[in-house]
Amino acid sequence: MSIVNEDSALIRHSNDNQPRSFQWQIFQGILYLIGSLCFTAGSCMYFTNVFHSYPNALIIGGWAFTIGSLIFLFADLQDWWDYRTGYCFNSKDHRIEDISLYSVDNTSGSFDEKNHSKIELNVYGSICGIAFYLAGSIFFIPIFGNYLAIGEWFFIFGSTFCYVSLIWKMYRSACQNFDEKFHFKTLFNDIPLFVMDIFSTIGNICFFLGTILFLSYINKNDFDENRAAFLFVFGSGCFLLSSVILQYTICCR
Repeated sequence: MSIVNEDSALIRHSNDNQPRSFQWQIFQGILYLIGSLCFTAGSCMYFTNVFHSYPNALIIGGWAFTIGSLIFLFADLQDWWDYRTGYCFNSKDHRIEDISLYSVDNTSGSFDEKNHSKIELNVYGSICGIAFYLAGSIFFIPIFGNYLAIGEWFFIFGSTFCYVSLIWKMYRSACQNFDEKFHFKTLFNDIPLFVMDIFSTIGNICFFLGTILFLSYINKNDFDENRAAFLFVFGSGCFLLSSVILQYTICCR
């Protein structure tokens, strides 16, 4: 979910054999849900009939995206803290002593450092994407109107990072099998997780395309504006559905 990366929100994911507490999962799931709701509310403010009728609509939209991005970033940082191996901060000896933070190989019960580092790299990619979303959202606030184009490009970069992170995550999931090679059918071993990733991927694609359509040299009239806003709303809806499925998975599985 993150927007993008719900690796750690499941009780026991095939990429990491360390279970999370129910309270931890609920908190993570609530963060994704609130962030998705903020994105949905913010997206609705960019329809022409909305901001023409309500002068404060664009202010609400900018702040909704900023708050939502901040919540998503906090969730991803929580994710990173949970998965950290300390490659950037700790020595190898320290990492070995902190063995409780590492993933365990599902077959041998031994520490799988290679797999764990892939998960952490995935989380880093998601954090970078959400950081771009946050920076872009700030420039959506009308008081920073002179920098709107920069904010839009930040959003394009953010959606790209999140999209690549999700594709990498699904690739890893497809390789979680006996021969550790890519098999598409392996993705269906955990259908709720696969569906969440699909919705999140679609959402990021919508924001990528929608932000491009919002660029000033493409956005020329009300039709163009509403078309871009529709993609934002649709993308936010995909994030929201992904978050709802996540909550269902946590509570009912």
